[in-house]
Parts: sequence; C-alpha cells; structure tokens
Amino acid sequence: MGWTFYNSSGQQLRATADKAATQAEMEAASSNTVFATPGRTHNHPGVAKAHGHHAGSGSLASNSYNLDSTAKDSTGVYTWTFTTDFSAATYAVAGTDTSTVCAVHSDGSGKATGEWVERCYDSNTNETFADGGYDAAFYGDQ
Repeated sequence: MGWTFYNSSGQQLRATADKAATQAEMEAASSNTVFATPGRTHNHPGVAKAHGHHAGSGSLASNSYNLDSTAKDSTGVYTWTFTTDFSAATYAVAGTDTSTVCAVHSDGSGKATGEWVERCYDSNTNETFADGGYDAAFYGDQ
C-alpha cells in the first residue's frame, strides 16, 4: 500500500512512496525515495539515541529514553547505563548542568559502549567533585 502526498490546497505533490527505509538506508541518511517510519527513525545519525535527566541524588527522571538508570557512585560521580549499548565508545554527549554547581561534566575517560560516567566538578574550584543535576543527550551508532 502506498501513500499519496498533498499540500494544504489539496494538490497532489508526489504520486506515491511505497517503500519504507531500511535500517541501512536510515543510517546512510542519503535517500529521498523512501520514507522513515517511527520504528526506524532512531537509526538516523542525527537523532539522539538516548536522553535523560538526573537530580543531584542520581535518580533518573521518568521521561528518559533508552536509559536503564543513572546511579550516584560517589559525590559528583554518576554512571548512566544505556538500555541499548552503542557500537563503539565514540558516541557524542551533549548536556547541560541544571543545578549551577558543576563546571565540567566529563573528561572522556568514562565512556564505554554500555555506560557513560559523568564527573561533576565544583564550579568554584574546578578540582573537587560536587553533586548536581544534569540533562544529557547521546548521539552515535548503536
């Protein structure tokens, strides 16, 4: 079954799109002849593969995606555990401090395919750890 596309005036824009994108086509992000389905969108390189928020206590907010948990390991050190592992530890992390106490959140040594270790340094000293909330999004291949 195909789809027919129309503009807001009811004019047909494109005859049909009969083919859903495969995982490989989504990962390549180069085809304009197939359509993306909700079940394949997460395979596109420009889509976050996981995102979430934790408070200073380390508890994961309920509106997270593809995260099993966050855990407070010690003061200012948190481990984020992914539901689906990344294929390599070369994924990107984009985030922001939500508590204004942290200056730097990771030095890169805490990246693994199944988890990311966040290190929150006190914004006054940049040397000692401090507890703080954090929002993060993770991009890469899974």
